[in-house]
Amino acid sequence: MEVLEILQHLEDMMEQSSKSLFSSKVSIDKEIALSYIRDIRVGLPEDFKQAEWISNERQRIIDEAMEEARQIIKDAENKAEELVQEHIITQKAEEKAKETLQKAVSDGNDVRNGAISYAQDILEKLGLDIERVNARISANYEELEKLKFREENNPLEEE
Repeated sequence: MEVLEILQHLEDMMEQSSKSLFSSKVSIDKEIALSYIRDIRVGLPEDFKQAEWISNERQRIIDEAMEEARQIIKDAENKAEELVQEHIITQKAEEKAKETLQKAVSDGNDVRNGAISYAQDILEKLGLDIERVNARISANYEELEKLKFREENNPLEEE
């Protein structure tokens, strides 16, 4: 189960639990809540792996773009060497090589910038999700601590 699904189950459990009289506090099964928290801890590394994969994929795209740019440059240089025989042809070849190089660099930069932007967006979203998960865990932990304190100080009498 994914971390967000686990959090949804935990939230649903809290919303469906009976509320205390004159309070918005709820009673939840400690073992179930702790089980959800353990599942979240297990699930978070997967989210980190996904972020690492995105980062690696971004680098792979950048590397491919740079290799393609190198190949375009190499092709342009080879073509230019073939056309060196005549001055006019040489000038046109040099102009074409410059244009090709500029286009390759521009295309490479566009691909790299797009990959970086995409990776940043994914990592930003992942960071926000992780912050929400941490906030939810902290809130649930505090609620459990309050419940524990209340139970320790005001134990229910058995009939």
